[in-house]
Amino acid sequence: VRGSKIKILNRADTAAPVPGGPAASLVMDWVAAQNTPAHQLVGAEVVNTENDTIGEVEEVVSLNGRNTLVVTVGAFLGIGGDNLVLDLEKATIFHHVNDMDNIRVLTGMTEEQLKAQPKFEPAGN
Repeated sequence: VRGSKIKILNRADTAAPVPGGPAASLVMDWVAAQNTPAHQLVGAEVVNTENDTIGEVEEVVSLNGRNTLVVTVGAFLGIGGDNLVLDLEKATIFHHVNDMDNIRVLTGMTEEQLKAQPKFEPAGN
């Protein structure tokens, strides 16, 4: 469900808030995803530690041998925006406990920090 808040469950199934996130506003249960196929990340919301949606995954690419997310930031109704590079090591992938296809990407960056990331330039451009 887009726009929902994130709550992370640990292995003992006890709730823990997203680091830095407002605990009182957590309304859904999320767990860290493992071995998520790249195609499932496309279209996923990118959220910050305050649970604000700051972008959407456009595609997953390999740049300089590193898995990298291309994140669209600043789009309005899917139009416009910039495609920026987000190193997968600066993100954590989560899925909803009741829906493994409902994927979110958490980053410690603010929207302004994400906007400062390099723009994605496809090969051949």
